[in-house]
Amino acid sequence: MNMKKRELSKIAMNALTMEQMEMIENADLDILMSVQEISGQELLILNFYEREDIRKGLSTPVLRTFMEKDDYITENLGRPGGKWLTGRLESVIDIGYWHGRKHCAFIDSQSRRSYEKKFGKIEDMQYWYKDIYRWQEKILDRKLDERREKALSHTRRMMEKVPGLPDDFDSWAYEEALSEFHYLVYKPEGKRHIKGYCACCRTEVDLDKSLLKVRRGEKASCPSCGRTATLMPQSARLNGRKEEGFSSYYNNKWLCIFQKTADGFMARYFEAGIEYQHDKTTIARPARYWKRELCRVFYEGNSVESFEYAVYKQRGSEQWCPDTGKINCASAMVYTGNLPDVFTGTDYQYCSVDLLQKSVPGRMIPVWHYMRQYPERKYYEFLIKTGMTDMLFSLIKGNYGYFEKNVVNHDGSSAADFFRVPKRYVRMVLEQKMSLDELRVLQAFIKEGLTFSGDDVKRWSALCSGDTDILATVKTIMPYVSLPRFMAYIEKQTCVPDHSPSCYRIRNVLRDWRDYVGWCRKLKCDLTDPYYILPPDLNKAHDRMQEEHSRLMDKRQRDRDRRIRRKADQIFRKASIGSGYEMSTKDFMIIVPGSADEIRNEGNALHHCVGGYVDRVARGETMILFVRKVSAPDIPFYTLEWNKDHVAQCRGMRNSDMTEDVSAFVQAFERLMLEKAA
Repeated sequence: MNMKKRELSKIAMNALTMEQMEMIENADLDILMSVQEISGQELLILNFYEREDIRKGLSTPVLRTFMEKDDYITENLGRPGGKWLTGRLESVIDIGYWHGRKHCAFIDSQSRRSYEKKFGKIEDMQYWYKDIYRWQEKILDRKLDERREKALSHTRRMMEKVPGLPDDFDSWAYEEALSEFHYLVYKPEGKRHIKGYCACCRTEVDLDKSLLKVRRGEKASCPSCGRTATLMPQSARLNGRKEEGFSSYYNNKWLCIFQKTADGFMARYFEAGIEYQHDKTTIARPARYWKRELCRVFYEGNSVESFEYAVYKQRGSEQWCPDTGKINCASAMVYTGNLPDVFTGTDYQYCSVDLLQKSVPGRMIPVWHYMRQYPERKYYEFLIKTGMTDMLFSLIKGNYGYFEKNVVNHDGSSAADFFRVPKRYVRMVLEQKMSLDELRVLQAFIKEGLTFSGDDVKRWSALCSGDTDILATVKTIMPYVSLPRFMAYIEKQTCVPDHSPSCYRIRNVLRDWRDYVGWCRKLKCDLTDPYYILPPDLNKAHDRMQEEHSRLMDKRQRDRDRRIRRKADQIFRKASIGSGYEMSTKDFMIIVPGSADEIRNEGNALHHCVGGYVDRVARGETMILFVRKVSAPDIPFYTLEWNKDHVAQCRGMRNSDMTEDVSAFVQAFERLMLEKAA
């Protein structure tokens, strides 16, 4: 039955009488309940009153719960939150808290009889809500089952569209897709001949150690079928487990197959693998191929729906249900035996997934994200057919984040626009099959007008993959040294022993070299001299130039401090001679600093930052004054900043605020200064 909120809200409230309001006080009750039966309707209203509201003179309920035959809802009349609450009663009024700490009662015997008429006799008033809880729990289960059945019925209709698998799918999966997991399992015993098991032909074989290099991971030809497989000792542990005395190991991979449906096509995702079992007496049981389908995606017109094989809403057993994102099958190896015919007549007709899979045989490709992005990125087909798979995978997975947006133009109408390079460089990009990182290097070289080849771009990208600011490095080297010579130099400097990973070593070398050249410029070194631009030992040259630069900066800072001190001292001398800053009372006095050093000493003594204001005083932007006690005029007490005819701040020890006495004195000083200015 549908609960009509507008009609329910029109039902008159059951207000308390004065006698009932007194009852809740006399009985020391926290919650009072009344029950209304609406004649002619199967409707019961449970009203809740709180003692705190009654004490305020409010006679109306704070909550009203409406209960029909198979539904319920609560009207919130005085609590924070929404107007209508659909939760169970125990959640709405927090019964667990109430029954433990508060006292509840029905307002009269008629209310109790109406309640028991619907829910049965109450044995213990402390647990009066138990029957309502069970009744609401059944209704909630029914609603959940209805919603669940609605979703699953649609799922079942979609599953009826699923066609059967091609006859050669399992053989393709075992022989081709899982071929990297074909092992020659051997028992490492015996001097010359050892026993083995070949997963390719699924037979036991004899291995001659004089003809084979028997070592884990080595490739070897099976003496029986002649196919190449990977050697694996019987005791190897991969994704291993033990069962009934047998130890085993297995490898798995995601597989994908596209198939036509009545209204479009679908993608089916399988987890498949090969398991090897063995015990002490046998080399291996026959290799067991297994697969299980866990995800299905339907592409019908502009609609894309995905489903997974799992437990739906934590109820029941595993079954096909709407996708909740629990299964990660983003990358899979695609079955190409029926492609591209499956896509004919759809928006994916030219997506070239089959060409992409064939360009990287044996590898899983990010097919899930590819199919999701293809409608908005039709240029993926161009990248596949030109062999730009490295760039394509980076774009699909979004490995470069914000770099990706700046390196390529997703809305470009031509190859030059897309790659963000002049038209004459498009051929270089395609011939070199550049990655996204290599394209970024190319763009930096073009921007700085360097002369380079495609090999130079690839070499720089491989060498400086950790360089986060390619353009800064290129700008630095351009006036002084050729690109090939600089790359050879960086390769040599990177060989210096370092515990950092390769990309970090290169990044550190480039950063140190840029810092070194920057210091050389400030020291006016001749960077056309190879000794300066490419020092034989960059580490030593970097440290030496850093020391020289530090000495130069220290000298400049000392000269600047002397100039500032002289200007500040002149200002203080003028201020101390009839400046008008003089003021004193019986307790406090204002003192004008005699020099810049006195301000710095004041800051050191009071542990605040007034020493940093000397520059501003020297420029005439502000004025610093000392507040001292008359009884101790030489001891730092408070520091005052006078700026633009008002007291900007006045701070004591460790930036403490003024006391009441000091604040009154400072306010009097401010009024005096304003009167003098007027």
